[in-house]
Order: sequence, then C-alpha cells, then structure tokens
Amino acid sequence: MIAPARRSEGFPQSGPAPELIESGSSEFEAGQAWTGDAELRLFESPTEELDRLRVDEIIGGYYRQVGVVWNGGRSLATLTEGG
Repeated sequence: MIAPARRSEGFPQSGPAPELIESGSSEFEAGQAWTGDAELRLFESPTEELDRLRVDEIIGGYYRQVGVVWNGGRSLATLTEGG
C-alpha cells in the first residue's frame, strides 16, 4: 500500500522545509469501523491553518483504529511558502 502524505515540520521556516511524501507499508491491520452523526469545529492554531477552511456539509462521522508497519518512503516534493 502506498499513501501520499504531507509531512510538515514548521511554517514559518524553523527547520527543514515541509515535504509531500509517499509512504510504503509492509503490514496493515484495521479494527471495526464506526459511523454516526458528527459536528466539526475548527479553531485557530499557531501552527495550522484549518480555521480558514469553510465546512459546507458534513455527511457523517467515521472512526476506525488502524495499525501500520512502515517500511520506507520517498520525498515527492519540497513545499515552499506561498507555493
């Protein structure tokens, strides 16, 4: 299984630049999936920009425990501020 992920290590630049990475896994195990009604509130944060997102519609809430053994990955792109 290969899943793209964004690894962020700090904006403004306080360390290595954030990257878009591709992760590889060798093992995966999933628990029972749960679904239900959901409410979502996004708050201001000094390290995230989620409060800028506008939520138009919530279709439901979902939860599932997963376990993954990561066996490598590669950098797809180094992200730059403003781009």
